[in-house]
Amino acid sequence: MTDAIYVSKSDILDLITENNEAGGFTDYSNYSNLWDEVDNMPATNVQPVKRGRWENEYLEDDIWWAECSNCKQETHSRYGRPSTYRYCPNCGARMDGDT
Repeated sequence: MTDAIYVSKSDILDLITENNEAGGFTDYSNYSNLWDEVDNMPATNVQPVKRGRWENEYLEDDIWWAECSNCKQETHSRYGRPSTYRYCPNCGARMDGDT
């Protein structure tokens, strides 16, 4: 199975309209049918991925601390460095080094 790609419905409808205006559709019913099919597709609730990285990691009294670059909240762990966490437990940002 491939990863899903989410595109704004309005962006697709704009593209269909641009193609029609440029002569991409020779039959108006093809344009109208395609427009209706896209317009009637169910909506999906999608949020952009929050991204961050761990900053200011330090060890104090056998507890590791690090700050999320996205939410600026500190996270701690007695069992290893927080920088090994793939997601921030405070804001859910994916910790892949991007901001």
